[in-house]
Amino acid sequence: MEVPASGEYKLGYYNDASNIESGDTRNGSPHIFNLGKQYVGTDPVDIGVVTLPRAYPVDLRVLKPSGEPLMGARTDYRHSGWGASGRLLALNTEGYTVIDGATHTGLEFAEHVTAEVKPPAGDEYDDGTYKHTVTVDRPTELTVTIGADGAKWQVERGERGTTETTTDSGTTATTTRERTTRETTSRRTTPPGTAQTTREVPVNATTRRGTREGNESSAKSERGFFSNGTGTSDLEMLNDPFVLTVGGFVLSAAGIAHQLVRGY
Repeated sequence: MEVPASGEYKLGYYNDASNIESGDTRNGSPHIFNLGKQYVGTDPVDIGVVTLPRAYPVDLRVLKPSGEPLMGARTDYRHSGWGASGRLLALNTEGYTVIDGATHTGLEFAEHVTAEVKPPAGDEYDDGTYKHTVTVDRPTELTVTIGADGAKWQVERGERGTTETTTDSGTTATTTRERTTRETTSRRTTPPGTAQTTREVPVNATTRRGTREGNESSAKSERGFFSNGTGTSDLEMLNDPFVLTVGGFVLSAAGIAHQLVRGY
C-alpha cells in the first residue's frame, strides 16, 4: 500500500476487505478494531504482524418506553472512532441491531465500544445522537429506551449477569453511569435542649472540702473554769461542776479543822 510520505496515519481493522458486509460470523475476532497511529516517512514501513485481542458479542437493542422496538432508529458501533457504517445495520422485529443479511444479532468487539443511536425524525424525539461507551470483556447487551424525555441505557453483561442502569439526558455526550450506593454514616447528635452536662469533681478535692466543712460544723467555742480550750487538756476534769463542788466542800472542812487545832 502506498501513501504520501512524511505523514501520520490512523490504522483500523475490519474483519472483511469490503467493510463488514460479510461479517456474519462469531469467532472471537473483532469486527472493528483500532490499530493506532503510524508515522510514515520517506522509507518503506513494515507494520509487522498484528495480533488482535479476543472479542465478545455486543448486542444493541432500541426500544420505546412501551417496550416496543423503535423502528426507524439508526444504530452504529464505534471503536475509537472507527465505525460500522449505519447503512449496513438495521433493527429486527425485536429491536436488536443486526448486520444486513446476517443470521445473528450484534457485532463482536474487544476492549471497549461506543454504541450510537439516532432516533427517527419527528417532533416526539430530540434531533441528535445518543451515545454510550462500555468496556467489553465478556458478552454484553445494551438496551436503550428512548422517549420524549431522553434515553435510558441498560447494560447486561453475559455470564456474570450483572446489570447496570444508566440515564442519558443529552443527545451527543457519552452517557455517565449512575450507580446506587448505600452509605451508612454514623453521627451522634444531641438534640437542642436535651444536652446534659456531667461535671466530675476530683475525689481529693471532695474529701478536703468535706473535712473542712465537718470541722467548721463541729467546732464550738467552749469556755471552762480553768481553760478556754475544747476540753482535751489534762485539766479537763476540773471543768466538771460536781468535781468542783465536792472539792470545795472538802477544802472547807479541812480549813475548819485547821482553825480548831490552832485554837487549842
